[in-house]
Amino acid sequence: PRIIYTEPDNGQTDILVQKAAPLFVRFSKQMKPESIRRAFSIRPPVKYRLFTGRESRFSDYDLLYVELLGSGKDNPLQFDTRYSVSISTAARDFEDLAIEEPYEFTFTTGRASVTGSRPERGETGALVTQQRPALVFFNAPIDLRTISDQTVTVSPPSDDVPRLQVN
Repeated sequence: PRIIYTEPDNGQTDILVQKAAPLFVRFSKQMKPESIRRAFSIRPPVKYRLFTGRESRFSDYDLLYVELLGSGKDNPLQFDTRYSVSISTAARDFEDLAIEEPYEFTFTTGRASVTGSRPERGETGALVTQQRPALVFFNAPIDLRTISDQTVTVSPPSDDVPRLQVN
């Protein structure tokens, strides 16, 4: 057995830090779930949830799915940090064959950023009202003093001045 695919790709940068950032490792054969748990490690330490076999709708016996947790007190995923993921030869298939050699890949997380909005970026014909306001989502705490009519623009311009509310 060998590793044939990872997501993120080896060396990928600007990975979005979010509440649960996905990580995938695809094997060439079905693997024993308990061996994958023993074989997986990540540096620097980060809190994660690991799924193998049919433990998640995103995992399978040949697909490891890991949620890297971007919030919480103990070792959350950090901004602008290079991570190294290792799969040791403890990873074994159902014939008890180990992966050919230890596998390692790296990725680097991005900086704090906007993670989404409502209406979505580029959406046309969106209805924005007092009951359904425009929303912007961030993956880090925001200094409320930096949010003002001068730092937020609405396009196309409107005769109405948008009401800014930060929660």
